[in-house]
Amino acid sequence: MAIGGKQSSQLTPQILQRLYLAMLRYRRAAPHRGLREEALYVGTTFDLAKSDSMVWDRNAGPHYIPVRDISVVPDANLQIATGLALAGKLQAQKTTVMMFTRVVSAEHDKKTLRFAVLNQLPIVYVLRGTTAIKSARPPKISVDGSDAVALYRVAQEAIYRTRIGGGPTLIECRQSATDPLLYMREYLENKNIWRPELERED
Repeated sequence: MAIGGKQSSQLTPQILQRLYLAMLRYRRAAPHRGLREEALYVGTTFDLAKSDSMVWDRNAGPHYIPVRDISVVPDANLQIATGLALAGKLQAQKTTVMMFTRVVSAEHDKKTLRFAVLNQLPIVYVLRGTTAIKSARPPKISVDGSDAVALYRVAQEAIYRTRIGGGPTLIECRQSATDPLLYMREYLENKNIWRPELERED
């Protein structure tokens, strides 16, 4: 899972429980539209700071913003997000841009990814699906889009990579029919850190 940045740190029971609570908050904020999106948006954004940015295209945006007081740019594209990352780097800002999209295939997308790699831009591309692009793209990690823990780990490493000047990462989220909230609860139960009170702490 290493992508040239920091190895994922140990997940404490407190972090795992906070992940579950954030997913539960997302589900309750968007009970119909948010189904099966909780792991994707909570897991990837959990380690973003207020100085970072969330960007998404028209078909890949969240129905609830899981990070408080963060800069958001809806209805954008890869080019806009990459431009924001370039601006941040030129201004020597310690910021990360996280871009959510469903499609990475067109020729201009390939050129954008190549530009981000060549300039080591501080951006994490989160793809809701898969891509056939194999060359001139950032390091790619494929992960189950319903597994919040796996998403958290790869996003944590990708974000850290941007902060140390390591450049962009492409996180490819495979679609699954699994209910991410139920999956996360079962994970906590297997770790013996599930508490019924979690359902009431949100």
